Amino acid sequence: MRNPKSNIKVPDIITLVTDIAEDIGLTSKRPSSSNKSAKMRYMSQVSFADELIRTPYALLSKEQRHEYEQYPLKGATLLSNIRPLVPVGRILFCVTKNI
Repeated sequence: MRNPKSNIKVPDIITLVTDIAEDIGLTSKRPSSSNKSAKMRYMSQVSFADELIRTPYALLSKEQRHEYEQYPLKGATLLSNIRPLVPVGRILFCVTKNI
C-alpha cells in the first residue's frame, strides 16, 4: 500500500519459482514454502522510511543502498520467529547468502 506497483512489467515470480522447483525435483511440500518465500520476499520493506522506498535504487546513497540490500535478511529473521513460516525464512536466508 505504501509503494503502489509501477507500470513496469516484471516476470511472475511465482511462476518462475514453481518452474525452478519442478526442474530441480523439490518435494511437494517445498514448492509451497518456495511460493510463500516468493510472495513474502519484500515484507521487511514495511519498516523502511518512505524516502527509501520511493527513491530509485540508482539514486540512493551508499548507506541507503546498504540498508535496502538488507531486506531479504531482515525478512528471513522476522519469519524465523513464526513457527509455521520457519521454512519460508530459511529459503529467504539461503537466497541472501547466494546474492
